[in-house]
Amino acid sequence: MLEETCMEGAKNLEEMRPLTAVELRRLVKALHRILRDSEGNSSLIERFDELTKILYCKVMQERLSVHVAGAFTLSANESDKIVAARVHAVLAQLIKKRPDLFPQRFSQFHLSDTTIRRLVEALAPVKIFSPHEDLKGLAYEEVIKNTFEKGDNQQFFTPRTIVEFMVQMLDWSAPRTVCDPACGTGGFLLFVDRFLKQRKRRPVKLLGFEIDERLAWVAGINLAMHDVSDFDIRCLDGSGFLRPDIRCFSAKIDAIITNPPFGSDLSDKEALAAFELGKDRSSRRRGILFIERCLEKLDPGGVLAIIIDEGVLNSPSSTDTRRLILSHSHPFAIVSLPETAFMPYASVKASILFLQKKKRRKTPAVPERGTFFAQAEVVGRKANGDPLFRVNKATSRMELDSDLPNILQQWRSGSCDGEKVFWSRVPDIEDAAFATEGYRLDLAYHHPSRPEALKALQSSPYPLRTLLDLCDVRTEAVVPSKSLQDEELTYLGLANLSAYTGVCSPVIVSGSSLKSSVKRFVCGDILFAKMRPELRKVCLVPEEIDEGFASAECLVLVPKTDKETGEPMMSPELLSILLRSDLVYGQIVHLVIGIGRPRLNKTVVLNVRLPCPPLEQQRRLLELYRRSERAAQALMLESQQFADRARQISMNARKQLVNDLLHPNNHV
Repeated sequence: MLEETCMEGAKNLEEMRPLTAVELRRLVKALHRILRDSEGNSSLIERFDELTKILYCKVMQERLSVHVAGAFTLSANESDKIVAARVHAVLAQLIKKRPDLFPQRFSQFHLSDTTIRRLVEALAPVKIFSPHEDLKGLAYEEVIKNTFEKGDNQQFFTPRTIVEFMVQMLDWSAPRTVCDPACGTGGFLLFVDRFLKQRKRRPVKLLGFEIDERLAWVAGINLAMHDVSDFDIRCLDGSGFLRPDIRCFSAKIDAIITNPPFGSDLSDKEALAAFELGKDRSSRRRGILFIERCLEKLDPGGVLAIIIDEGVLNSPSSTDTRRLILSHSHPFAIVSLPETAFMPYASVKASILFLQKKKRRKTPAVPERGTFFAQAEVVGRKANGDPLFRVNKATSRMELDSDLPNILQQWRSGSCDGEKVFWSRVPDIEDAAFATEGYRLDLAYHHPSRPEALKALQSSPYPLRTLLDLCDVRTEAVVPSKSLQDEELTYLGLANLSAYTGVCSPVIVSGSSLKSSVKRFVCGDILFAKMRPELRKVCLVPEEIDEGFASAECLVLVPKTDKETGEPMMSPELLSILLRSDLVYGQIVHLVIGIGRPRLNKTVVLNVRLPCPPLEQQRRLLELYRRSERAAQALMLESQQFADRARQISMNARKQLVNDLLHPNNHV
C-alpha cells in the first residue's frame, strides 16, 4: 500500500509545475512559522538548521524520486509517527550517499513527529526543484534572508545582484580552480558554477573556506542541492583563512571571488606575524589581511574580485595596503557601491576591487585605457533588503533598479559615460607625486574632471582668483526656535535647492519649527551646499527674496566688489554658474570627506580657483549662456507639450475601448 502511495506521489510530482519566486518565498515563510509555533523553545539558529535539512530532503526527493519517493506524500489516517519515520529514513539515506556533507551535529532531525508532519503537509502539494536556473535557489535564499541577522553571528550576506555582477566581470576562459576564502553559504561558488554551465564552459573545481562550522555545512548543502559536482568546502576555526598554517595549502588557485569580514580586526599575534601588513602590529582589519593572503595564494596571472571597505582605497592609514596591491597586482577595475548595498545587515560604504596578480617575469598587460572605474548608485535593493524595482521605459516592464547591468555592459564594450563610469590610468608605483598622495585608488581621486580642471586652469588666459578672493562668507547664525519662534521665516533647506540647475524653491515656515542653527542670507548672496557636492546645489538668491535663512550645511557667500569701481569682482550670476561647473567639481571631488553624509569643509571650498575675466567679457559670456538656456527651456516646454498630448491620446484610447466593449454595434 505504501509503495503504491509513493509511486503515485512521484507520478504527481512529475506533473507539477515548479513554484514561482513569490510562491517559494511564501512557502518558506510558512515553514518557518510552523517551526516557530510548534517548537516554541527552539532558537532562531536551531530552526534554521531544521529548515535546511527538511528543504534538502524535499529537493533531493524531487531530483531523485526513484530512490527516495514517498517522503513527502500523505495517506489518510497515517499517524504522525509513520510520516516522521519516513522523513527520518530519507535523511539517513541522503547522509549515507554524501556523509562528507553532514557533520555529526547536523546528521538528524531534532523535531517532534507532529512538527515533521506539519512540514510535510506544507511541502507535499508543491514542487520546489526547477530546471530554470533563476528559480532553483530562491527557497534557500529566503531561508537565509529571514533567519540570519548580523547580530546573531556577525555574518551578513552578499546581495544576489552583486554576486552575479562580480562573477560576470571576470574572464572565465582560463580558470581551473575558483576559491571563496570566506564562502558563507556558498553563493559566489554557486553562481560561478551556474554561469559556466549556462555558457557551456569547461567545469572548474570550486573551493570554499569558512570559519563558522554551520555556514560551512550550509555551503556544502547548498551546492549539492544545485547539482554542483566538483566542490570542496572546508571549515577553518580560529583565524580561518588568515591562519598561519593556510600558507601550506598548495592548491593552484586561478580566481578568488569573495566578500570577507572586513569590518572586524584580527589581533592574534601569531597570525599577524605572517603578514607584511600585520607584523609588528597589535591588530589589523581582516579585510586588509584578506587582500594580502588572497594575492599570496593566487597563481601568477590569477584574478581577485573582493569587496572591501572604501577606506582601503583612500584613507591615510591604508597607504601600505595600496602600495602592496600595486606592487603585486594590477587593479583592472574598481566599482564603488552605495551605502545601502548591504542593508539591513550593515551600513557601510564599500567598493569591489578587481585585481590581476603580476606574473613572475612579466606584469599583466595593462589595458590601453588603464583601470575601469564605476559608481553604482543603486543595486536593486531597498534599505530594508527587499527588491527595488523600476519601469523600463523602452519595454514598459518592471525590472530591478540597478546600475550594475549598465556598468557591466560598459566594461565589456570599453565605453564610458565620463561621469559615473570612466577609464583612468593609475600612475606607476614609483611616481613621486602619486606616492606623496598615498597611492589613492578611489573613484573620486581618479575622476576625469580632476585632470581636466587642472589642465583648464593651467591654460586660462585670465588671472586666477580663489573663491576667498572673490567672496566674503556671511556667518550670521541663529536658532529660530529660540530667538525667532514667533516669526514666519523664508527658509531654504538642502531639499529646496535643485541639483545642477541653480533653481531654489523657498518655503515659509514658523521660526518655532527650526530647532537647529541656520544661516541668514539676503538677496544677491550665493548659497553653496557643502553636503553631497556632486549634486552641484548652488544658487544665487533671487531679487524677490529680501532676506531668509538657509541650512547650516550651506556656505553663504557674499560676492565682493571692486573698491575703486564699486562693481563686483565677478558677476554673482556668473560666479554661481561656475560653482556648479566641472571646473570647480574637478578641484573638489577628491576632497569630499565622510561616507554616510559626504561633505566638503569650508576651507576646501574657499580655496577653489576661478579665471577672472574683465567685466565686459563676463557680460558677453553670460549673454551667450542665457541664450543657450532659453533654447533649452523652449525644448523642455515643447517636450512637455508632447508628453501631455501622449497622455491624452492614451486616455482617449481607454475610453474608446470601453465604448466599443459596451456598444459593439457602433464599432466599424
